[in-house]
Amino acid sequence: MAPLALNLQVDALQSLPNLAELPTNEATILARIGVFRAFAAGDTIPIARLRSSQCYVILSGVADTVILDRDGEPISIGELGEGDFFGNSIFFSSHSLLYAVQAQTQIFALQWSIERLHEKKQHLPLFMRLLEASYLQRRAVSALSRVPLFSHVSVEERALLATQLTRQEFGRNTVIFEQGSAGQALYLIEQGQIAVEQHGVIVATLSDGDFFGEMALLSATPHNATLRCLTPTRCLHLPGAVFAAQVAQHPSLEAAVRRVIDERVHHSERVRGDQTRQHLIKVAVRYGMFRGSHVLVRQPAQCPPDCRICEQACAERFGQTRMRLNGAKIEDWDITQSCRQCRVGAECVEACPEAAIQWDDNGALRITDACTGCNECVLACPYDAVESQTIFLQNQQGPLWQLWQRMRQQSHQIQPKTVASKCDLCAGYDDRACLSQCPTGSLQLISIEELFPF
Repeated sequence: MAPLALNLQVDALQSLPNLAELPTNEATILARIGVFRAFAAGDTIPIARLRSSQCYVILSGVADTVILDRDGEPISIGELGEGDFFGNSIFFSSHSLLYAVQAQTQIFALQWSIERLHEKKQHLPLFMRLLEASYLQRRAVSALSRVPLFSHVSVEERALLATQLTRQEFGRNTVIFEQGSAGQALYLIEQGQIAVEQHGVIVATLSDGDFFGEMALLSATPHNATLRCLTPTRCLHLPGAVFAAQVAQHPSLEAAVRRVIDERVHHSERVRGDQTRQHLIKVAVRYGMFRGSHVLVRQPAQCPPDCRICEQACAERFGQTRMRLNGAKIEDWDITQSCRQCRVGAECVEACPEAAIQWDDNGALRITDACTGCNECVLACPYDAVESQTIFLQNQQGPLWQLWQRMRQQSHQIQPKTVASKCDLCAGYDDRACLSQCPTGSLQLISIEELFPF
């Protein structure tokens, strides 16, 4: 880049509202590795989930930010202007917070590869703090926006309310509060899964976008349940006084909360009075069925005697089967022993020292070539869904070495390698081997909501 053009970009960065304090050496690095981009009004700026995606700062113009709500519908969470970042969540998370960014006016922006920022981050301490602060603020606003409870609150009010939230993180099996304790705050689950227990019985589970603690606040009575984390969980904590002020300001908010309370009370009464439902929830939690969005199941009554075609199809494709029949039983269903594709707190991901288990764009956890076969994920999975597998690799020596081998009439050396193996929903294939080969349609990949409609 020519010195004049570089200096212009450095000046442009340091003139932005959020980057006024950026040191010249950091601004220079960012200008060198950045790419100038222009977008016309109405353009949709791509936001990718992969770590090879891009991060942007707006130099001029206005854009609307869009996320998907819990039903998969797009909702706006506010506008971006000069000095605002987007695409930066990939730097701090495994997926993007945003679904899309829509240019409202012509936009000029500086774009960086996430990979390049990773390479330079040690030389960009202030810039990295600014990126993270932007990410944390947008994460809080996104969490509020996904909660139907706050659908009546304006975008501007949600942004202001987000500044009142305190982020709290809880480890697996941590009790957030006990049944009978006093209510002090409303909690919003940003990420994680929580069991709701009454008198030692699990009556429900909560996950991303759910809230709790509202009953004790509105009724001024002790908590009627114990809340225990099933996974590492991140919550947003809204003080009771702030919640009370919001309820006073928005009567529709109180009405919405009371409707949720009525539904939850009715649900817990049904579960406590139904031993079968209690058992189903207990089994589902034990075998991790709520950890993902879908589960691989079959109806044994539809299977021919001793049929194992699905297991064989999987083994033929991958060298050994990645799913096994005769797992947990839920009424007429056999829940296969296979990866749950845990959305939050996947033990295999936490245990992997090489970060070799990554999400793909189809919602599956995939073991990459970075796997060294250390077996940490095999030991960590509580559902025995990860196994070791020995594969054989061709000798990777260069062409001259291979020619020498052929001249000596020796075959290529076949090198065994141990790797981890698990179901990834046949990532990279056009079909799923087990489902395609099932002769009766007994084997199905169904949603958790379909399996547990209550």
